[in-house]
Amino acid sequence: MSLSESAQAVQQLQMSDYQRGILGVPEEFNLALLGGRGSGKTYAIILLILRHLEQYGNDARCLFIRRSFPGCMDFVATARGLFTQVYGIQASYNNATHVWSLPKGYLEVGMLSDPSDFSRYQGRSFTRIYIDELTQFPEPSLVDLLWSCLRSSSVPTRLIVAANPGLAGHAWVNEKFNLADAADWEPFSVQ
Repeated sequence: MSLSESAQAVQQLQMSDYQRGILGVPEEFNLALLGGRGSGKTYAIILLILRHLEQYGNDARCLFIRRSFPGCMDFVATARGLFTQVYGIQASYNNATHVWSLPKGYLEVGMLSDPSDFSRYQGRSFTRIYIDELTQFPEPSLVDLLWSCLRSSSVPTRLIVAANPGLAGHAWVNEKFNLADAADWEPFSVQ
């Protein structure tokens, strides 16, 4: 499939107004997709990954993280459907390495449940890091470690997180993102 064919396939994917809004946020901003179940946050993350792969080709290095591998299975299944629509048989997922084989770019699916898991990522570079279900992390230290892996000399870097309210990390996520004062769709900085 040629570059223009895959770019056209991405444009033809179904998406909600919410997901279009997410894709409309300039990439110099990190994103926090916060809200209840069923809004399409994970699907939006896959759309962001596809756009990043198309835009930066083999310079795109993406890492998708959850607290456990079983938690990643819905993401992998949804991504399989979308990647097949866009790339056909050129897209495949290796269950042993947790790495996607794609015509361009790199996407790894990983877990981060305790400090020993960080050793898999330490010293590596990613242009995008996507953390799904952020409030499953009871405190921010593990997530903060991943920031050190978000680096590139040629591609703008970006962190995208998604979370549902009310889980173990709700309080620190609320504080970090200052949700009491944050306005929907208004960019603001996070410490």
